[in-house]
Amino acid sequence: MNLEKCTVKELRKQAQALAIKNRSKMRKAELISALKAAQTAHASDPAPIPEQLTSPSSRMLQEQKQQQREQFPNGDPGLPIPERYEEDILQLMVRDPQHVYAYWEISSATLEKLRTEHGPMNDAVLILETNTGTEMRVVDLTTNNYFLTVPENAEYRVRLAVRDKGNEVHNFMESSPANTPSAQPQTHNSDEHQWMAVDETGTINDRDFHELVDSAGLPGGPNSASLQKRPHTWVGDAFNLPSSHSFSSSLLSSASLTRQES
Repeated sequence: MNLEKCTVKELRKQAQALAIKNRSKMRKAELISALKAAQTAHASDPAPIPEQLTSPSSRMLQEQKQQQREQFPNGDPGLPIPERYEEDILQLMVRDPQHVYAYWEISSATLEKLRTEHGPMNDAVLILETNTGTEMRVVDLTTNNYFLTVPENAEYRVRLAVRDKGNEVHNFMESSPANTPSAQPQTHNSDEHQWMAVDETGTINDRDFHELVDSAGLPGGPNSASLQKRPHTWVGDAFNLPSSHSFSSSLLSSASLTRQES
């Protein structure tokens, strides 16, 4: 509609439909400017769905969305995390060298089966298996976890069981093994080092040099073009070494050693 061709009366009627304030005091030019601004604002907003065209389920969904926006103004947090997944799980994890952590979940079907097969349960027990024997701890199955203090550097596994009124234990779940590390720093075994004799001049013959390259896993081998049979000398300026000594493989890998071709 061309607003310029409308009368003031027609313009004020349109302004009333758009709820423009102070329309009765506006001149024609002001009414046209206000109507254009209001039409632009209404065009950017989604048109409301008439109440008579919405189904009850649609109205309910809109109400739920509105309630969710009011309850979570920062955005939808997603579906809630369930307390139970109705699965049978028993896991043993190492926390540190002296502690392991057992986590379990027991489905309702498994609990009902235990009651049916063994009658009313006296209590539940967590059985810790070690290389030297077993230990038994009374646990509450609803807590779903238990910390155990154990010696270091050993293998462990746990089993869940129930004890009936006759004090008989019935196992129903077992974990995979878990190994605790040593609490002490690792030490290198002297047998792991390969030693190579070097004469007083520090010269290594070709055979020993190629053996050293192969054992160190360096690229190229005895037949490599980059490793021709040439006499060479290893010089270690960073080491204040005596005239008669021997190098270990770890020492020869140091960046302070350089090879001099002759």
